[in-house]
Amino acid sequence: MQRKKTKTEISPMKKLFRKYAFLIPFLVIALLLVGNFLGDTLLKIDGKCGKGILINKRIYTRTTIHLTYAFYLDGRTYTGNSQEGDISKVGDSVCIVYLSYFPGINRALKYFDEGEIKCNCLK
Repeated sequence: MQRKKTKTEISPMKKLFRKYAFLIPFLVIALLLVGNFLGDTLLKIDGKCGKGILINKRIYTRTTIHLTYAFYLDGRTYTGNSQEGDISKVGDSVCIVYLSYFPGINRALKYFDEGEIKCNCLK
């Protein structure tokens, strides 16, 4: 015969969650940091160069404002931070690096140190 749960009983899964719930924010931050590092590394190894267009959408950080770029691949639009703050450059081309197998991972070439990635997409 099964025992009926009383209102005060807590399932083992809920106990486990309550015990380790404080770790969730730390895990999320760790995953974001590892994800950025992994994305940068993959772009340096296997990134493809392309052109993006600066669009009039801004990304606000603590100290600066950057324009967003957009590029089109296989009928889809992808965006990213251009590292460019001059609003007068909207509509200009910007060199970008993306992963052909996962274009959602992309960066402006300006993001990397000079010489880390060889691109001549604006020539």
